[in-house]
Amino acid sequence: MNKALYMSLIAATLVLAPSCGNKKEEVKQEETTQVAEQKPVALSEVLKADALYKVVPAVNFNKENADDSVKLLEMDKEFIHAAKGTQVENVLKKFFNGQKDIVILELDEKLLTEKGLTAKMEQNKEGGEVFPHLVGEKKMIPAAAVLSVVSVEEQPEGSWMAKK
Repeated sequence: MNKALYMSLIAATLVLAPSCGNKKEEVKQEETTQVAEQKPVALSEVLKADALYKVVPAVNFNKENADDSVKLLEMDKEFIHAAKGTQVENVLKKFFNGQKDIVILELDEKLLTEKGLTAKMEQNKEGGEVFPHLVGEKKMIPAAAVLSVVSVEEQPEGSWMAKK
């Protein structure tokens, strides 16, 4: 056999061999990929620093309810409490410590304004941090104003991570 032909056959075998793969190897690789996808991710990697967010238990969000997709919290009687991306983890630590199935809703500030809700930056207490408070006649967050939903879980040491 000609040396060039022999080398071509070896090269073709090496290129095609992985696609003919061993089923066990493919399953193992798929399992590894799934585990990697489930690894928690730092909130700073998934939240935008200046975006507007609302944190609620997952059961409080119903995207099927077009006009009022978020069941508000007890603390939202006077106005709807919201947070910027850089504030979300502290909100989670203060108000959702020990709770399961929590979601962070990224809100479309422009659409909320069109629906009658304005984000007012207010100090939560004398000398405290300034947070966005959603004020308006109708205290409802329409489903269309929810740009994204991030599920989070509390870590054993008390920090919060996004589920991927």
